[in-house]
Amino acid sequence: MLSLSRHDVKYTILWIPCYRYYILNTDMKVVFFGSSRYVVPVVEMLHNNFDLPLVVTTEQNRMDAIPFYCINQKIEYLSMRKSADLISNFQIENSLASVGVVADFGLILPDQLLNAFEYGVINIHPSLL
Repeated sequence: MLSLSRHDVKYTILWIPCYRYYILNTDMKVVFFGSSRYVVPVVEMLHNNFDLPLVVTTEQNRMDAIPFYCINQKIEYLSMRKSADLISNFQIENSLASVGVVADFGLILPDQLLNAFEYGVINIHPSLL
């Protein structure tokens, strides 16, 4: 279990062993799906501890929290407006990520996308404590 606190929001991530491989493997590629300033600490933790080739957000403005962080940290990101855009996106497929992490994303991830990750997708629910 990993806990992270910032700005009166606490994130607790339960890392679940998948088959014979553990999600805590720091060489694992992770794609993050999320929006809002509340999930910036999650992106930061993933960026610092894993290979984060891509962040997908619904935020459109470069000055919004997630795009701003990604630009400053030189992380590739995509801005999506609808779930249908996620299905045929080659950048997500080409990231070769083993796991997806979702927090405050705002779009439903299609089944095809959920099945694209070898170890599935972890949903994180940020909450004020």
